[in-house]
Amino acid sequence: MRIRCFFEAELVEWQTDDSETQIFQAAKMKKRDVYIAVGIVAAGLLALLVLDSKKGLIALDCPGAEMVLASGVFGTTDLRPEDGAVEVKARAYRATQLQITAKDGNDTWRIYADRPWGQLQTIKVLPGKTTRIKCGPPFTVRADVRQLRGIVSVDYSIVGQAGENYARILKNGRPQGEPTVEILNDKGEKIGGGKFSYG
Repeated sequence: MRIRCFFEAELVEWQTDDSETQIFQAAKMKKRDVYIAVGIVAAGLLALLVLDSKKGLIALDCPGAEMVLASGVFGTTDLRPEDGAVEVKARAYRATQLQITAKDGNDTWRIYADRPWGQLQTIKVLPGKTTRIKCGPPFTVRADVRQLRGIVSVDYSIVGQAGENYARILKNGRPQGEPTVEILNDKGEKIGGGKFSYG
């Protein structure tokens, strides 16, 4: 078998074992393939540009909250309720940071959210629509009771209305001690209690 290729030439010749010769206009085919590839890439970029240019609005409905949303690898958006509805690209976002601050007399309380994020894991903003994020209070305290070899352990989690979990609470910038627990009988009388502790 003999193959001769001259890419600078207009013609390329392949000769097979049975002495058949096929002549192709390879240079012309090469140009056509390049035009097709450029056209496909240009159409893809145009589609991305059109899809990426669509906008929607997003608003945070949680007094005292500050949230950071991420979209993709590099894009982030900061939200606060006082900003109202903010124009963003229509796409899916996810919460990466959330803190809520509240005043109680002279005291400032701050609570920080952490994984799992619940409904804040995927927040979809549609073109021409307003997405409202509801999170934070009212909070639910959930007990997690486990028993292993006669030892009962009780843990808790603080969950916001979007199913997001809160892990850290600060009062005037200082961490708070572990919460206390009371065990009541059917009559509402205290029969035991203590503090949550680790270990």
